[in-house]
Amino acid sequence: MTYLLRLSRALASTRALLGKVAALACASVVGGCTPSTTPIVDGSGKAIPGSVARLRQVRLGGLDQWILERGHDTRRPVLVYLHGGPGSSELPFVRAFGADLERRFVVVSWEQRGAGKTFRAGTDPRTMTIDRFLGDLHELVAHLKRTFAKEKVYLLGHSWGSALGMLYVSRHPEDCVAYAGTGQSVNVAEGERLSYEFTVRRARETGNATALKELAELGRPPYAGDPDEVLAKVTKQREWLQELGGTLYDKRNASLATSIVMGAPEYSLGDILAYPKAIAFSLKTVGPEYLRVNLLEQVPSVSVPVFFLQGRMDYTTPSVIVERYVEKLTAPRKELIWFDRSAHSPIFEEPATFARTLIERFESVGPPPR
Repeated sequence: MTYLLRLSRALASTRALLGKVAALACASVVGGCTPSTTPIVDGSGKAIPGSVARLRQVRLGGLDQWILERGHDTRRPVLVYLHGGPGSSELPFVRAFGADLERRFVVVSWEQRGAGKTFRAGTDPRTMTIDRFLGDLHELVAHLKRTFAKEKVYLLGHSWGSALGMLYVSRHPEDCVAYAGTGQSVNVAEGERLSYEFTVRRARETGNATALKELAELGRPPYAGDPDEVLAKVTKQREWLQELGGTLYDKRNASLATSIVMGAPEYSLGDILAYPKAIAFSLKTVGPEYLRVNLLEQVPSVSVPVFFLQGRMDYTTPSVIVERYVEKLTAPRKELIWFDRSAHSPIFEEPATFARTLIERFESVGPPPR
């Protein structure tokens, strides 16, 4: 989430947006202003028969929510991607790094309530609850099973989305062939404390006096104050975490985030401008409930195969907690797979290795029932 918080601040900056807005305005004049996704094509540039490349809205929980469906063959299994945050849409990143997955699955990127293209400034904060998100997901899965004539789907959750994924699997195992989590959230409050302690430790090791001063002023989480104050404190800690190596294995990759979002054909200028507002709204509303999630207590067992694809250097959702969880979790099959050149986001930091690993694990559990 850290690089997305930084992206959010960049998008909220007039100076950062000035050139991009002009470029997008020109593009809108030349190519039209309706967001869309590009077709999946063969070597000659023709759309592949039986493929799907569709950006559309579906009604979930009384709210129109956006999904992106992409796959070379609609007969393939459906893979639902649950983005992080809360409020941190990752549709542009899944789109940018998901080509290998699209060859083996119909990849569905869901813009959740309060995030991305689904965000609306008038969204009732009272609907921003974990139960409502799980209800939305249940409706989405039912819709996708009907649309693609499937009995079950695969789930892939990242960060906040991984908490939703495990909660969903525990409630609705009948819907799921298997689950994979990356940047897995387990005990969110403990994770925040460990993340802070790691950041302080790295600041000491590197002799970063500015970081030590600002982190001391923040103090150990949980943070007190009104929602704006808490958001500012979390953002500051996460910025230092990224700077000191606990979010991205190579922090230079953070600079790619802005260009990926700006270049996403699925996003309008309005979507881009609303991106930081969506993150802030989601963190202020459902964020406090998210901090109370503890899968060690809430999901001690599941009845479907589960795989955890973790970055060795992840201190956003610290992998040490994931190790403990995997040891205690009861499941018909469970596996923890390490990515040594990743931190919080192996799916984006090592995309080819991640896709190959995920495909191997998911296909090893057998084809889903038709």
